[in-house]
Amino acid sequence: DAMPINLIKFPVSKYESIYRAKRMESGTPYQTYSALFTFEFVRWLSGKIQRKNSEIIRIGVIAPYRAQANLLSKLNDSWLTKPDTVNVQVGTIHGFQGDECNIIIAV
Repeated sequence: DAMPINLIKFPVSKYESIYRAKRMESGTPYQTYSALFTFEFVRWLSGKIQRKNSEIIRIGVIAPYRAQANLLSKLNDSWLTKPDTVNVQVGTIHGFQGDECNIIIAV
């Protein structure tokens, strides 16, 4: 059984370039490491859900910025072997207003 998870900490050093947010030409920030970590976590979680559930579970991934949400959407779209019992929705907080998901991951 899955237990509730409120926060996952990983070390971040302000001097490491991999951890720092990048900016698009438009000035919108995105964070590559955070997107990759989130995508891999969603894949792992989906595998656990598929083994335990037959009903469809909705996972919502909320990103703070449009560029981050776009990066996460591209990673999600590249996932070729998605479980049938998991539906992943990616967007910003504005896109999730009024939507319901079984699991929410805030990036």
